[in-house]
Amino acid sequence: RRRHTRLLTVTGVQTCALPISAVTASDTSWLRALSSGVKTRPDIAMRLSVELTETIALENIEETARFVKALRDLGVRVALDDFGAGFTSFRNLRALAVDTVKIDGSFIKDLAGNVDNQVFVKTLMGLADSFGLSTVAEGVETVEDAIHLAERGVGYLQGYYFGRPTVEPPW
Repeated sequence: RRRHTRLLTVTGVQTCALPISAVTASDTSWLRALSSGVKTRPDIAMRLSVELTETIALENIEETARFVKALRDLGVRVALDDFGAGFTSFRNLRALAVDTVKIDGSFIKDLAGNVDNQVFVKTLMGLADSFGLSTVAEGVETVEDAIHLAERGVGYLQGYYFGRPTVEPPW
């Protein structure tokens, strides 16, 4: 599936979420290039969030944990994307030391009418709060779901409810 870089405004600062592939996550030359770039432009690191899918993160948990640590040491935030779609245990989530978990959209679809998904989101929010993680809900498509998530304390919402992807600038 094709992924796109997304811009998000957080407290007045535009940030860039950069989804990466498993190949990129294990490519030491990519990490060296990023490191070199943020050392010459430290303002970039504070505005960058690298997103790893849960599936990628679990392929080699020790290697992924080292990769996440290297990114965080550079000042880059790290998000665990599609959370809930795989089999992340509490131990693995703690070992990865990510900043953000992005709740997989399959748990968000028709959230207001799906009790099982409501239980999952409630449980995940308790876990995220305990670990001090920020949360993003993917795939928000209705006002009811947006309200439900906001009331449960989900920090960020993304999805078609807020706008469809476009190549046209919003200005």
